[in-house]
Amino acid sequence: MVFLSDGGEDVRQVREYLHPNSEHVIDWFHITMRLTVMQQQTKALQEERPEIGAAASKQVESIKHLLWHGNVEEAHERLSNLFMDLDLIRDHSATAEKLAAGVAEFETYIRNNEESIPNYGERYRQGERSARHSSNRRSTRWSAEDWSRSNKCTGRYAAHTCFCKRGRRS
Repeated sequence: MVFLSDGGEDVRQVREYLHPNSEHVIDWFHITMRLTVMQQQTKALQEERPEIGAAASKQVESIKHLLWHGNVEEAHERLSNLFMDLDLIRDHSATAEKLAAGVAEFETYIRNNEESIPNYGERYRQGERSARHSSNRRSTRWSAEDWSRSNKCTGRYAAHTCFCKRGRRS
């Protein structure tokens, strides 16, 4: 059984309670949502400091690519490097300060959930689900209740926080 979640501590505890031997995967939607916010912050930095903003934007894209392919350790390195680059100018730029805070928060989020970040590219090629919300606007968005009904999740949290999917059968 696979649980897709936003990476919150409470969801990890529910998964362990409901099905201790299940796989926990961070929903790709939540990772990209955070990366999109940081990418928007790099655009603001580009207006203020074009070279630094462009370099930060490239680093954020690189981090996204690394996480998609499950290279969490290298993504940590790039996040640390980006933070250090921003740390040099954050006292002179409110935009850099804001981006540095976002980078630090995202690095903590990734560190707390590194065991639940698979190679999303490989999962995609295998036909396995990596996100609850598809980027295809025509696709149906499933609610927690839909997931629990279709996958027979049980327990008192099933309809509220359990987004699970039975493992792929060979």
